[in-house]
Amino acid sequence: MPGSGKTTQGEMLAKKYKVKWYSLDSWWWRLKQKHFKDADHKAIRKKLGEKVKSEAIKKLISNERFIMEGIDLVEMYHENPSAKKLIINEPMIIMGLSAIRSGIRAGMRNKNREGGESWKELYWMSILNIKAYEPQVKNIRKDVMKLPKPDIREFQL
Repeated sequence: MPGSGKTTQGEMLAKKYKVKWYSLDSWWWRLKQKHFKDADHKAIRKKLGEKVKSEAIKKLISNERFIMEGIDLVEMYHENPSAKKLIINEPMIIMGLSAIRSGIRAGMRNKNREGGESWKELYWMSILNIKAYEPQVKNIRKDVMKLPKPDIREFQL
């Protein structure tokens, strides 16, 4: 979920294994800055999201070794059957912070970013995590448990 430590963990693992690291959130922000300075309209946001998701799918079907992170992977998993097959068959890390705790961390991070809504971020990021992302992440966990011989390990950062 946003604020759970995906970017930090992804960067660390990419360095350790000497592979490229891709952040879907970074792709989203770069596209927004490049093409749409005022991307508050829903249709523009949807177009940007589709562009990020199509770039992610291109990477997922490539033969390149890499680490990819971003909450868009969760949305892709639930919205796109071909992406679901690609994602579920790759090694993954699901970060385990609570929806509220990760939402507060994301809100603290976002409040100082361009376009951030100051302290409002603390409230709406937690609500977004609880209502939108927590149920989706739980569904992915259930699907992983149904795989033949899933290799599931828990660890603390």
